[in-house]
Amino acid sequence: MSEIGPRKLILLLAAATAMGPVAMQIYLPALPAVQSTFGTSLALTQLTFSAFVFAIGPAQLLYGPLADRWGRRPVLIAGLVLGFAGSLACYLAPDIHWLIGARMLQAVGGASGLVIARAILSDRYGTDEMAGRLATLVMVMVIAPTIAPLVGGFVTDWFGWRGVFLLVSLLSLGVAAAVLRWLPETLTAEAREHRETLLRGITGLLGKPLFHAYTVQAVLSVGMFYVFISTVPYLMESVMGRPAREYGLWFLLLAAGYTLGNLTSTRQSRRFGIDRMILAGSLVALVGTAAMAAFTGAGWWTPIALFAPMAVVTYSSGLCAPNSQSGAVRQSPRRAGTASSLLGFMQQTIGAVLVQVVSMLDNDSPVTLALFLSVLAVLAVLCALVIRALGARARPAAGPG
Repeated sequence: MSEIGPRKLILLLAAATAMGPVAMQIYLPALPAVQSTFGTSLALTQLTFSAFVFAIGPAQLLYGPLADRWGRRPVLIAGLVLGFAGSLACYLAPDIHWLIGARMLQAVGGASGLVIARAILSDRYGTDEMAGRLATLVMVMVIAPTIAPLVGGFVTDWFGWRGVFLLVSLLSLGVAAAVLRWLPETLTAEAREHRETLLRGITGLLGKPLFHAYTVQAVLSVGMFYVFISTVPYLMESVMGRPAREYGLWFLLLAAGYTLGNLTSTRQSRRFGIDRMILAGSLVALVGTAAMAAFTGAGWWTPIALFAPMAVVTYSSGLCAPNSQSGAVRQSPRRAGTASSLLGFMQQTIGAVLVQVVSMLDNDSPVTLALFLSVLAVLAVLCALVIRALGARARPAAGPG
């Protein structure tokens, strides 16, 4: 197989990494249509979203050891093919329970790119160059999840919710074919013999209090986002009477907020330190959720009353997420891959729990959503203060851990 250039490698890995987030988010505008088709409850319908999040978390724990044992390329291809099979099963779903199971299968396949792309960059470039390449990867692949709800809204309006899954299945198959054609194996035989076991790596990390603190902060940041995007489609269509495609248009505002926050974090984290950035981001999130609670509590039940404050919250996520994740991973540089997998698992699993909790509340009023998000924002501020109290302001020294 011919040598692949860095630009093509980044694009290829970005496509593979994006399949999981795309499969998760492109479906969101179709939630009300699925509920109508199967005549089921909101809680059961939202389980088609949270089941995806539940499954993608544990799957991230599995792909690392599999890729270390069998190689990056075959495991990534297998994951993409599994994602294709899950998407096709969603398209053929005869009832809501079938759809929930198929979404879990789709999620397990989509998790492959999230884990293996980082491992491939580490194999290819090593520690010193990986950070820059990974930043480029994130900037490239963020485009697809950003436009996914917009595309999903139009596909749902034009072809029905099953058309969304048919589109994802074709995308998964196309990316798998591209990986099969162009991606070389990057894991050497010597490296396979010296990989640390997953259990040993996790055990070492669980004994580090700062790892827990940074992880909880990252979980709360992504949890606020998951709660919002899983609840708002129902509020917009069933409570506000808006079409599915309008949700996708408003979602672009959230993506812009996160991108701006991420750019701010990139430029200011070295100047202020990761702990200050986390505290600042948490306070910004509290301002955004408080504004949403004030607007909706005053009876302003419109999309802008939800999405404008939430854009502030996603801006805060752009400030917090890179720094909290960096803080967690740096607690044990030798186990950076395991730390990343465990962090991803916790984010996805607890995020799914939060989605199910909010689905059991009164979802006929946006005030409920705003108050729930405000509680999470308060917890995020408290967690940021705990991080500072633990003396995490200075970066942990690199070395074995």
